[in-house]
Amino acid sequence: MINGFSCIIEWLRTKHPVLESVIVMQKTGEKETVKTKSGAGRPKDLAKKQAIMDAAGQLFVRYGLNGTTMDHIAKEAGVSKLTVYNHFGTKANLFTEAIVGKCESHMSPSLFEQMDGENLEEDLFQMGNAFMDIVYSEEAMGIYRIVVQESQHDKKIAQLYHDSALTSVATYLIEYLGKLEKKKNIKFEDKARTAGIFISFFKGRRYLMTLLGLQPRPSREEQDRMCRNSLKLFMKLFDLNE
Repeated sequence: MINGFSCIIEWLRTKHPVLESVIVMQKTGEKETVKTKSGAGRPKDLAKKQAIMDAAGQLFVRYGLNGTTMDHIAKEAGVSKLTVYNHFGTKANLFTEAIVGKCESHMSPSLFEQMDGENLEEDLFQMGNAFMDIVYSEEAMGIYRIVVQESQHDKKIAQLYHDSALTSVATYLIEYLGKLEKKKNIKFEDKARTAGIFISFFKGRRYLMTLLGLQPRPSREEQDRMCRNSLKLFMKLFDLNE
């Protein structure tokens, strides 16, 4: 639960992007903590932030969350460790943003904003295909394998993955389902459950075989066909055929 103080800090960061954190790092054993306080400064360099996220994504796949340090990420991104902390604060935050960034590179808010429900099947096809682009990417599969392995010893890693990847995608779907309810004569008893079912329809046997390395990633033509077939089942289940 985010407390009131955290909400105020988040509001200030949103309304005043020129505020820059002054980072004071204190080492305690192998753990590092970060203290911040607001100070005047220039907006953070978005190019550096993206470089950090790209480097982190590659290293998380290669070494896992616990096996990747902020020093490694800074070196790979070509920035100082201070810069990494200044942008993300903690490794957990960086892990979360790297995953969300990967999701939004395929399922950006703009994709959903342009969907008005007029062509329901085409909207859902675009969503399903975008989701498949995410889960079948090498980076996403690599991160998923690492999460499954490391979550045996640290459940927080699994929770981070769930909250950043699946929840972010489901949120977009829930908002779209809400649009449909207002625009069309459709009522979903539980939009969150419906969104979860939609997601599960696009992670079938082929996904598992690819994840295990037993089959290659589907071609664009194969993926389109798989998406259409899954979509037909979903629309029939919820009586969405127009």
